[in-house]
Amino acid sequence: MNIPDFDLDNQEVEDFETKIDEVYEVLEELQSKDEAVVREAEIKVDAFLAKTKAEKDPVVAENKNVINRSPEETAVKKADDLKVLGNDAFRSGDYPKAIELYTSSIMQRDDNHVLFTNRAQARMKIQKYHDASMDCKQAIKLKPTSIKAHVWLSR
Repeated sequence: MNIPDFDLDNQEVEDFETKIDEVYEVLEELQSKDEAVVREAEIKVDAFLAKTKAEKDPVVAENKNVINRSPEETAVKKADDLKVLGNDAFRSGDYPKAIELYTSSIMQRDDNHVLFTNRAQARMKIQKYHDASMDCKQAIKLKPTSIKAHVWLSR
């Protein structure tokens, strides 16, 4: 039986193994009974998916300009990148910066309920409860079954 020769270098194998380890770790965290651990894992999933998506995007090697992308795809990509930065700011406790980044992301793509619930959560951290409730209501308009939006609205 002939086994195909995959031309993988050691770095590619190591990168693949690292991704597998990251995914396994996050899956374990998602099964935690501690809500804070689960929330952190969800943030890690978002970052991992954004990173993986960015690795697959077509780019020009020199300056990393994306080619053949529609304006809508560009807006979605920018919104996702801003969301990841907002998640990082939130995780580090810089809630005003997180709000700013989530707002910028919403300006790119205002049809994503997650952006509104994330911004609501950051607003609650700095006691902007009215603004947070408005974000939750918008998230519910976009996705009536958003449990996160209903939970944050009820707090």
